[in-house]
Parts: sequence; C-alpha cells; structure tokens
Amino acid sequence: MSHTTLHRHLIQLLNNGYSENEIRTLVIAPHAVIDQAIATYHQQQQKVTRQLQSQQAQASYAMRLKH
Repeated sequence: MSHTTLHRHLIQLLNNGYSENEIRTLVIAPHAVIDQAIATYHQQQQKVTRQLQSQQAQASYAMRLKH
C-alpha cells in the first residue's frame, strides 16, 4: 500500500471514531506515517472548529442586527 493511500485510510479511521491509541496499537505501519496522519487529522479538526466558530459569530451578529 502506498504512503498516500495508507495516510488516507488512517485519517478515515480517525474520522470514523477510532482513537489515536487504537490506531497506534491496532495498525501495523511505520510510526512516522501514523504520527503524520494524526497530525493531519488534528489540523483538519482545528480548521473545521475555526470555520464553525466564524459561522456562529456571523450568525450571532446577524441576529443582533435583526432586533
């Protein structure tokens, strides 16, 4: 399996609810690949959180303007 495919599958497992510890213990892969996939997953989660916070702030502002 290629590095890219493995990386994608690891992120998919994390997205499906597997914990970092489960990934580390259950998946047989180089530690560097696992660490990189987990780091990428965290970056994606932070990006989503920032986007949701921005949308919530915009919605709150719009609701204040309405009243």
